[in-house]
Amino acid sequence: MKKTINFVFVMTMIFSLVVIPYLPGLNNAEAKAEASSSAFKIAILPDTQNYSSRELEIFNTQTQWIVDNHEEENIEFVAHLGDLVNNNNVPQWEFAYNAMRSLDGVVPYSVTPGNHDMGDNGSADIRDTTLYNTYFPVSDYSGTETFGGVYPAEPDNYDNNFHTFHAGGTDWLVLSLEFGPRDSVLDWANEVVSSHPEHRVIVVTHAYMFSDETRYGEGHAWNPHNYGVGSDPAGVNDGGEMWDKFVKKHPNISMVLSGHVLNDGQGRLVSEGDYGNQVYQMLSNYQMLPNGGEGFLRLLEIDPEAGTINAASYSPHLDEYKTDWQNQFEFTNVDLGTPDSDVKAPNYMLKEDFDIEEASYCKSEHKKFNCNGNLERWTTVDEGTIDAPSNWSIVRGELVQSSNIYGPNVPAVDNRKGTFAYYDHGRALNAWEDYSFKANVRSTDDDGIGLMFRYQDPDNYYKLDLDHQRSFIKLFKVVDGVETTLAHVERRGYVVGANFELEIKVVGNEIQAFQDGIDIFGEPIIDDSHSTGTIALYSWGNASSHFDDVRITEE
Repeated sequence: MKKTINFVFVMTMIFSLVVIPYLPGLNNAEAKAEASSSAFKIAILPDTQNYSSRELEIFNTQTQWIVDNHEEENIEFVAHLGDLVNNNNVPQWEFAYNAMRSLDGVVPYSVTPGNHDMGDNGSADIRDTTLYNTYFPVSDYSGTETFGGVYPAEPDNYDNNFHTFHAGGTDWLVLSLEFGPRDSVLDWANEVVSSHPEHRVIVVTHAYMFSDETRYGEGHAWNPHNYGVGSDPAGVNDGGEMWDKFVKKHPNISMVLSGHVLNDGQGRLVSEGDYGNQVYQMLSNYQMLPNGGEGFLRLLEIDPEAGTINAASYSPHLDEYKTDWQNQFEFTNVDLGTPDSDVKAPNYMLKEDFDIEEASYCKSEHKKFNCNGNLERWTTVDEGTIDAPSNWSIVRGELVQSSNIYGPNVPAVDNRKGTFAYYDHGRALNAWEDYSFKANVRSTDDDGIGLMFRYQDPDNYYKLDLDHQRSFIKLFKVVDGVETTLAHVERRGYVVGANFELEIKVVGNEIQAFQDGIDIFGEPIIDDSHSTGTIALYSWGNASSHFDDVRITEE
């Protein structure tokens, strides 16, 4: 949309984007002071291929820093995300071996093969990991305290392995899976996780998330399906397929860590699994930086007592941190204690992932409320006239609105006429009363995005509206076409480009709104205007509004 830009606005934007999101934990010492006694760290090494191919001592600097600082930093485990080498040849494996093996007997660690660690010249033309297993054989790990096992169909291959350890009062399992895991490997992974119900699981694999804050899917560059291994009769799975076949099925999977992707090499996504559990998915890769990555690694501080995961990107080579929103961030209200082994899957009133499914399944009687992958049960309404009509479409498993539609008043803060898509099926309009409404939301523009609830018609509903440019979050009610503000917070509504979760809880006349688990307004908002109605996804003046993982459960 057309905007008036001035110096004050630009400086405010810079301060908000660069400083405000990172006031908590701006440096390592401060983060350590705030952490509870249960806090510990995991060090993550992504894509070291350029260090190995150029024989840069930066790789050794990374691992030696971990060795020298593991006690002070309380590093309990190290995970390599794959692509230890670039061309899958002996000199590069010798270099990677020397760097990684400095961790032996000091800090437990795992490695997993990336695409450059297999096949001819590291091309992943075939699933040949002979050199990987020569330098990192199963026999070197099978006697260690943390070793749990490998894919039993290949007992002499370390390609797919798991380790367990105890930290922060919780038992942990790190499951490392090959590049583009085969179907049979995912079957085994399902068995491993199911057989450890009281462990919190961290899945490590090379290619899972993409740099657009989504899981890998059709059309993404460097997709495992596009390599030679993609034609393997045993199958290959990208991130979206791993989610569907494996990750979302387990209540005790807490994190998925991956590398591989270029562009900005960063991404994160929080998704709800089938049991209502939050899964924190993170991409980190620095190989595009000078000197093969400048030595940056990812540090995750996990604090079960505080319920937080703090991510930092640190370079022992430069002795500096990256402090932008992609590289320094915090997840709050995270369940990090011992999983509930008796947890039951929620009874969803609606569960919409916007993933394409087979037509026969969509038509089956088992599809209780909706058919993922199409919009046949969603109705769109355009209130705005500028840049109309709206453009709602499903792109890579997300519902995206990209028309930049808005009303005639700019900049607008009230009575904002945009567009919304409401769930138009069955009992939703007139029988949904008390419910929790969750959705993953992302905007790569900086205008209005939000949720609507107890929607009855275009003149009667509640709306939660977040705006980055105008620095507000507002809760409105609309009754017979008249809009009234119920609650208002003056701050940046979100970080542009970042995924975040919104939740509305509406019970009787009490309304609560949460952003990433934090109560936005600090207390329930009381209003009696609407007692029933469906839900909607809302966009105003936004060239790129993304919605996913819509969940409705009865309260």
